[in-house]
Amino acid sequence: MFFYFTLSFLTVFFIAGWVVKLLGIGANQGLAAGAMVLFYAFIVGILGLVVAVLIYIKRKSLPLFKINLILLLLLALSVVLLKITPKKKSVPYNKPAEEVSQAGFFAFSGDVNKLSNSKILEQEMGMGLYTPRMVPGQILYFYECPTLSSHNERLKPADSIVFEATTYGGLEMRYKPEWLEPHYVKLDYDMLLFQVNSLGRRYIELTVNESQNKALYVSADSGTYVDWNQFIIQAHSVEILDTFPQKIKSQPFHGSKTVFFNEDVILVPIHVKGDWLFVEVDDLQYNPIGHGWIQWKKDGELLIRYQLLS
Repeated sequence: MFFYFTLSFLTVFFIAGWVVKLLGIGANQGLAAGAMVLFYAFIVGILGLVVAVLIYIKRKSLPLFKINLILLLLLALSVVLLKITPKKKSVPYNKPAEEVSQAGFFAFSGDVNKLSNSKILEQEMGMGLYTPRMVPGQILYFYECPTLSSHNERLKPADSIVFEATTYGGLEMRYKPEWLEPHYVKLDYDMLLFQVNSLGRRYIELTVNESQNKALYVSADSGTYVDWNQFIIQAHSVEILDTFPQKIKSQPFHGSKTVFFNEDVILVPIHVKGDWLFVEVDDLQYNPIGHGWIQWKKDGELLIRYQLLS
């Protein structure tokens, strides 16, 4: 009887392990993947023991050795399947670490989710920013050069991004093009931004790789567009750049009185007026200590760093 229950547990354990491997559970979880597979297989194995007890109680004329023989065959089959089934892999974001984006602030390797939460733009800003609709199963299609005057044009996608849910309820890209380099990405906070170059009723032109200045189109109803004025006042905070040093002014022009503050302050964007941004000046404990104006853009270039997260 002990052999029967042990065999039942091992059979269900290895079958569960094969199913977990086949579905790719834990494929994007790094070192935690092995522990996740063992956990799921163990839980299912315990459930298999419960079923085995019920079968043992309810069995009638079927000899126990025949049940053990069936379990042995299933165990052998599950071990073989577990061995020959290829491991499901996620699509890597193979950006060389030594290659620094023309957008200016990061060099990275590995997962696209691990980019910084700040951005400096040292090229044309474009019209604004675009966020795709991101839900599990959603596909964002990219198109090349649509005929803007045609209303019935059926385009063949040039490429796409496929979103799916993670094991822990978050969101990830199940598939993404190798060349993808968005303006900003942090999927654990549902943030994925592309620079908008041109805006139409049916299509929006995006920069999909900022280092190569690669542009493609998406359907206008596939996400949300926000212009730079609206975006910058929604940022958590902004910072004055070393490459464009400036003082905080009392009015939105360079000839106005300079407002002096300590360097260790937080600038919270409040109001936009042309190239100037009215900011609340806080200390490091977020206590307001003053306010003033800084120049945030000039000739289509961003002159400050923005932070979307605290």
